[in-house]
Amino acid sequence: MSLNFDSGDTVAYQTARPFFTDGEEKQPVEWTDFTSNRHAILMLLMSSGFPPGPWVITESNHVEVFKRLYILERVHGCMQVMFKEDVKTDYYLTLEIVKSFIGLHANVGNKTNAAFNKHLALCWRRRAEDNIRAAG
Repeated sequence: MSLNFDSGDTVAYQTARPFFTDGEEKQPVEWTDFTSNRHAILMLLMSSGFPPGPWVITESNHVEVFKRLYILERVHGCMQVMFKEDVKTDYYLTLEIVKSFIGLHANVGNKTNAAFNKHLALCWRRRAEDNIRAAG
């Protein structure tokens, strides 16, 4: 199944969207941040699923969505990395960023807290088994 999403109604999109000046498209600096954050949120949502309810980040579920994304970034590693002069900086999602994506729809399905916790346990088990294999 393909990933389908709509972020057009989000505050993040409304403040970062490209605009036209003298017939030429301009992209504000915020556009890169928006697309990077949206990508990270979508990739993590495919693993976490939405809490039970509609497949959209809402005012009532954005804190729970953030908790899940926060946990997954700590399990799998930061989704966004920036390099400046050969210095790597991890760029983690924040509650403020997730809140700016209220209105983001995605067909990633739902997971109850129990299903999400089970998924986390499997992730940690796989990670431990990978470390054992790597140690030889």
